[in-house]
Amino acid sequence: MKRILPLGAALLALSAGATACTSSGSPEEAAPQRQSCGKDAYTWSSVQRRTELSGLAKPIHVTKDGRGYNATFEPVDGRSHKASVLGASAARGPRPADTVKALGRLLDVSPLGRPGEKATDPGRLTLSDTRAAAGHYFAYVYVPLVDADYTYRCGSAAPAEGHVSTWSGTGTAALPCSERIERNPADDPDLADVAHEAALARCPAGSPAAAEPAEAA
Repeated sequence: MKRILPLGAALLALSAGATACTSSGSPEEAAPQRQSCGKDAYTWSSVQRRTELSGLAKPIHVTKDGRGYNATFEPVDGRSHKASVLGASAARGPRPADTVKALGRLLDVSPLGRPGEKATDPGRLTLSDTRAAAGHYFAYVYVPLVDADYTYRCGSAAPAEGHVSTWSGTGTAALPCSERIERNPADDPDLADVAHEAALARCPAGSPAAAEPAEAA
């Protein structure tokens, strides 16, 4: 299956003896520092990866060989994806950004969406072909997503548990409605299903691409 490859904290530390003053001048105890225990402090479980359709272009019809098209996208059903880390608020627990980096090391994927960062809005993307063959095409945007639970252990502090939801980029693709989608064992297993969902939404009824994806020979 032809595909287009995915597109592409400041830290404040208080010294151990630091104090803060109230408006009356009385000292307050400094906030406890977080201790860094490295990548081995994390235990991961329930790691799930999936790819989701996030944007669609209007149906593309090239009327003559050699003519081009320029596809723009709209979000699907208002879908948006924002990275988050839950359970990381304890003063001595892991920093959310460090937790996302640790997950990236586990999966050998970089970069992952930072906490609070949204995946690219499909409305900001375009895809074009200057010399396409005549026929109907469908173009779409997809987002690889990652969810995982973690337990963080560091020193004598109680273990901190939490959950990460993030994404690993944004991809675009344009395929002909005249060709049946085929599953490729070397690809993300969800890519064929995402392409099929897009074809059903944009190809003429009865198009080969709208049929169930074929298994690789």
